[in-house]
Amino acid sequence: MVSAVRAFSRMPIIILSVRADEFDKVEALDRGANDYVVKPFGIAELMARIRAVLRAQGPKSACPRRNGSCSPSSPVTPTMC
Repeated sequence: MVSAVRAFSRMPIIILSVRADEFDKVEALDRGANDYVVKPFGIAELMARIRAVLRAQGPKSACPRRNGSCSPSSPVTPTMC
């Protein structure tokens, strides 16, 4: 699925999984995932990982609006993507 999304989008992808095997993590990352988090995890950790991925993507590519007109105070919601 990661490869399919990467074929048309550069949107950050964070995998949330119960699979903790190194093979699964490496495969997801090699296919284009930006991060891989094994359950169970804390909400604070997940939020920190989201912030880190968005920082790495830069301000324009992290913008959920298609026209790229974002400000730092713009809310990011799933319905905007």
